[in-house]
Amino acid sequence: MSVFTIELSYTEEGHVLAEDVYSNQGAVIVKAYTTLNKYIINRIREFKVTTIKIFEPQTGFQHKYILKEIRKAYEDKILEAKEIVSEIITTEAFDAKKITKLSERIYSDIEDNEYLVSCMNVLRCSDEYTYYHSLNVAYYSALIGKWLKLPQNRVVNVIKSGLLHDIGKIRVPNDIINKKGKLLPEEFEEIKKHTLYGFDMIEKAESLDNEVKNAVLMHHEREDGSGYPLGYSGSKIDFCAKIVAIADVYDAMTSKRVYGKKSTPFEAFEMFLTEGFRLFDTNMADVFIKGIAPFYVGAKVLLDTGELAEIVYIPYHSLTRPTIRHEGRYIDLNLDYRYNITACYF
Repeated sequence: MSVFTIELSYTEEGHVLAEDVYSNQGAVIVKAYTTLNKYIINRIREFKVTTIKIFEPQTGFQHKYILKEIRKAYEDKILEAKEIVSEIITTEAFDAKKITKLSERIYSDIEDNEYLVSCMNVLRCSDEYTYYHSLNVAYYSALIGKWLKLPQNRVVNVIKSGLLHDIGKIRVPNDIINKKGKLLPEEFEEIKKHTLYGFDMIEKAESLDNEVKNAVLMHHEREDGSGYPLGYSGSKIDFCAKIVAIADVYDAMTSKRVYGKKSTPFEAFEMFLTEGFRLFDTNMADVFIKGIAPFYVGAKVLLDTGELAEIVYIPYHSLTRPTIRHEGRYIDLNLDYRYNITACYF
């Protein structure tokens, strides 16, 4: 996408920031990829910023067309993922070329961040959770890799890891995978084996880098050593596995699952900012939540009062309690605790 430098006075609602906007003191005011609205434009103006960089503006027709194309491409990739998984289920083997091809196509997509995040939040199907989850983890992992400024070959490996991270679950009985409610201790022990099963299935695949294999094995390891299957901590955990772990948990929390309620993105941010900081790589988690948060500007939210509102601003320093527009007025949830967000919609 082309990038333009534009005077703030000519900025319009709907423009998308191409770069972070900073105050004179070097603090981030608004993150890149935020869709601008009147509230944000006025916030930027308060800091005496005169020019900003935006992506090439789209007309309403262009925006709808691009979104439609991106969603179609996303659904096509779901079909590809199903084909790969089905092949593995029937043959316990996989075509490495297909995985590489799909991973490279995902890599080429991540420039369309604003559309991808929308697709991942809208196009979910609980009956085919496994396929959507694996694809979403691949995309979220790709974004983390991009925001960490990894070279292309490493990002592609991260994508492959996301696609394959749960492949071992095909060896876990379906009645355990699809069980509603709390698992029995022995059932949870069986679920935990999916990391070992998955590693066993791909260990001898010469076409896969070791970091992909290790990510499949270690994506449930945790920084404090509380994870599984090896109980590794800190530097013993593969770099790629740390990325997939964050993407895996975020998508699981914000998806409707048979065994747990769907959390809002802001509840997920809260988890990463609290107990998550002993479980996940702090730098990676910080990069992820600060990178993904701007895409929720413009989303509709349900408040605990039963009323609807719209997110208009997500401050860099307050990712869990954004500013909303409710009944024609702006409410900073970081200052007003009368309202809480219970659901988020695109």
